[in-house]
Amino acid sequence: LVLNALGRDEEAQPVAERLQASQHLMRDDKRAKYATVFAEIARARGDHGHAQSLLDEATSARAPDTAAPLEWVTVQARLWMATGQTLAARALAEQRLAADALPDASDLPLAGLRLRECAAAACEALGDLGAAMAHSRAASALHETMMGRAARARRIAMEVEFQLALARQQRDAAEAEHQRLAALNAALHAASRAKSDFLAAASHDLRQPLHALALQVAALRGEPDSPRRLARLDR
Repeated sequence: LVLNALGRDEEAQPVAERLQASQHLMRDDKRAKYATVFAEIARARGDHGHAQSLLDEATSARAPDTAAPLEWVTVQARLWMATGQTLAARALAEQRLAADALPDASDLPLAGLRLRECAAAACEALGDLGAAMAHSRAASALHETMMGRAARARRIAMEVEFQLALARQQRDAAEAEHQRLAALNAALHAASRAKSDFLAAASHDLRQPLHALALQVAALRGEPDSPRRLARLDR
């Protein structure tokens, strides 16, 4: 669809062929839409016979008593214009444009613009310049509406991207703070372990001389004055 919208139909054709080879995997309710897309690519490449057969395939794939979708009408009208069936193209396009039914949510806005342009070209080819001008003005108005919607969509996308970037920045800041706190917590645990180890070692080193003092005092208590006792007192 994108390649077709950009006019790069030679590139779109092999993609369409690969998809057509996988039609057995497609949902039944989507086959008509896919066939219409393939028909538009074939029409753009000038393969009118194949395009018409694909449009007929799309028609047979639609549920009975179901109106033709906007995209199908657009491709059929443009195909008839390409094959010289200008009157039929105008009738089909204007009949669809005059319908009061709400557009299908699955219709591409580009299809409506193309149908307006096709109607304008058909009217001009038939010499009805007034109708051609009216369709051209309607196409211009639709184009402006589409551009406005596209601009709003881009603005919303930019706002969403900004919010995502802000959220990523906040997440990164939170992760950095988490890592800083984790490192600080690890340092505190290491300091606590070092303090405990130091106190345990110091306690052991202090207990030894204290025990020795206690033993000396106990020995002194039971001895009379003597050079030995005085030596112990000095110690």
